[in-house]
Amino acid sequence: MSSFLPLRTACGVLLLLASAQAADLPGAKDPEGFRRVEGAEIIHYATIPQGEYFLARSEGAVGAGFEKSEHLTGSIERVVYKAPLGVSSLDIFHEYQQMLAGLGFTETFKLDGGKLNALSAKDFQERFYFQDGYAARKGEETPFQDGSNQYYLTARLVKDGRVVNAAVFVIESDGLDWQEPNLPQPIVIRYGQPVIGVDVISAGQASERVVEVKASEMAKALTDTGKIDIYGIYFDTDRTELKPESKSTLAEVAKLLKADPSLKLEVAGHTDNTGGAAHNLQLSSGRATAVVNALVANYGIERARLQPKGYGDSRPVAPNDSEQNRARNRRVELRKL
Repeated sequence: MSSFLPLRTACGVLLLLASAQAADLPGAKDPEGFRRVEGAEIIHYATIPQGEYFLARSEGAVGAGFEKSEHLTGSIERVVYKAPLGVSSLDIFHEYQQMLAGLGFTETFKLDGGKLNALSAKDFQERFYFQDGYAARKGEETPFQDGSNQYYLTARLVKDGRVVNAAVFVIESDGLDWQEPNLPQPIVIRYGQPVIGVDVISAGQASERVVEVKASEMAKALTDTGKIDIYGIYFDTDRTELKPESKSTLAEVAKLLKADPSLKLEVAGHTDNTGGAAHNLQLSSGRATAVVNALVANYGIERARLQPKGYGDSRPVAPNDSEQNRARNRRVELRKL
């Protein structure tokens, strides 16, 4: 049996499948690991080895596209589908939410009210489709032209040292003949037919991989400022289990503590602002506790010398406006007690 089991809505409508469809554009394919709506056809496909991309962080803005956005750079894969009539954009939106969560993505933003601001909806559609070409191509037709029942979602995954962001935009079309470049005839999109845009942006090696800090450097920082941020302790997204790559940094922390038997530390966990505040507080507390447990169990440090504390996203060291800055905020901090 295939590992890509189809997902179903509450009303039993089969939506997502792993297989490609015969009517796809030549050379087009689903993003790796992603499934599609049953009967959906790829009507636009593009890849960019390295480019700029903007994730919406608000509704649209007249003349600007997105009122607020997050700027990314990386490789970009874009797939635009038209789905069969009779499936709602809301059902499709929910299925993509479930699929991304099942793949390990963490939701970072959504517009799930089904209706964008009437004055700026077209700007939002054009900004999503044209991206950094929005200013030059504003007013040109897109596959999402004048769509209704609009839903938007972004999500993020860190895996094997890579940062992957996904953006999904779903609308129900007002009806148009979409002229895809290099096709002799336009593609007919009927009134009420769902159109789905899926963009996957891969930022390469995660910027949280940094040069290891030695025990002597930790000691100097604690003497000078009473604290130091540590970036060589690793966790998978939304998890509290230490990764094996953390061992060398943990060994340096243990070396620091053994060199000064009187030293006592607060081990503080910090996150970026992905996810809710309460969730991030719990996550950071669990990570701080995992570090303390490892130092006690594996390096023989007395538990009384270590105090775990989680701060969630309440003490950022940089704005959470880019992957690089979010990586700076995801850290373990040592504070002298």
